[in-house]
Amino acid sequence: MKSGTSMSAPHNTGAAAILFQVKSDLTPAAVRQILINSSASVDEAGNPVGTKAWNRVYGFGKVDMNAAVDLALAVRNRTNGSLLFVLTESL
Repeated sequence: MKSGTSMSAPHNTGAAAILFQVKSDLTPAAVRQILINSSASVDEAGNPVGTKAWNRVYGFGKVDMNAAVDLALAVRNRTNGSLLFVLTESL
């Protein structure tokens, strides 16, 4: 079984593509923040934890696509064209 960046890079690229499909005006920085904020936090053994923190095995956690799409849909455009997050915590 493959693991590490060999698997996380294509999975996160696919997740980013889905977010751009859902909301095409997202910036790369917004997509990154959405994926971080909506991820399921886990410890280095993959067990769920209550706090959002980076670890060397899972980074910021496991991708939760449903939560990521919900968060992307909650992003509003300001009149100046920048993005404002109306939700900043994971869903």
